[in-house]
Amino acid sequence: MNGYTLPEYGYLEPDSAAAPHERRTFAFTGAVVDVDAVDLTADVDRDKFLAPQSPAGTSPTVLGEVTRLVQRHFPMVVDIGVTDASVSRKLVYDRERLEAVQDLLANINARFRMGGDGEMRVYPITGTDPVWRVEPGQGLVSVHRKQTIDGLYNCWVVEGKEGANGKPVTGTAYLRTGLLRWDGPHGRVPDFYSSEMITTWSQAVAYAETLRDRQAASCAVELEVETVPRPEIQAGDRIEVGCPMPAGHVVYLPGEVVSVSAGGSPIPGPTKFTVSCAYQDVAAAIGRTPFGDHLTSSKPALTWDRMPSTWGALPALTWNNLP
Repeated sequence: MNGYTLPEYGYLEPDSAAAPHERRTFAFTGAVVDVDAVDLTADVDRDKFLAPQSPAGTSPTVLGEVTRLVQRHFPMVVDIGVTDASVSRKLVYDRERLEAVQDLLANINARFRMGGDGEMRVYPITGTDPVWRVEPGQGLVSVHRKQTIDGLYNCWVVEGKEGANGKPVTGTAYLRTGLLRWDGPHGRVPDFYSSEMITTWSQAVAYAETLRDRQAASCAVELEVETVPRPEIQAGDRIEVGCPMPAGHVVYLPGEVVSVSAGGSPIPGPTKFTVSCAYQDVAAAIGRTPFGDHLTSSKPALTWDRMPSTWGALPALTWNNLP
């Protein structure tokens, strides 16, 4: 806000700092206000469990439990393609309400996102066609791949207590195959979970195996994608990203949009997406390229010893003959 002195003949304000026939006025010339906002799921995240809980009712289901856990905060809408499933009454919710919702939906291959009317929409992770293909010359500005070893475990230790005498019980599950295997190139990276609702060794082992299988299903390559403005694309949509490869090839990687950001003032700037591409989708996409058949998981054998004898021998080199 800026102040201005305007001439106005005949105007006189007693005890004013302005001279006679002058008026002091203020005008708004524009401002920038930075606003950080979160969606309504932040309320669920703050609403912790005061004590460990298990599913309610005699025949609980995933969608029924999710509805029960969030009903104080917003309604829930289930999209086409989501299939409900039963939930074991031995399941344990420990402190984190929002994590319980995410874990329940992961068991039926679903996730959630907030809708424009304040409702939580549950949508399937797989089985949906991409809503958009972005590629070089067709809206793509840049794309970068990113991977990290953070959160990649190969051993899960679940701890509980026996109900009768309070003795500790421990269940363990290992990853035995692949590069992330226990005692493999990734080393030993255990993860720990404990809950008083786990009272037997079989419950501890079963939940440790659940944590192991959940990580295996979530392994993915993240793409940082920058495109022309596309305000209609939202988190949870599946898109197909054309990644430039050597020799002019393009590999099309399908994935799920996990975050969206946009900027620009007053003209809209590029839209930035983080796209999560499952390992199996990446492998299948590369297999469809012209060079996919030549990619192997091991190094090819050296062939220098099988060169035709008619090629002759390399000429002798002497250092003083170098130019």
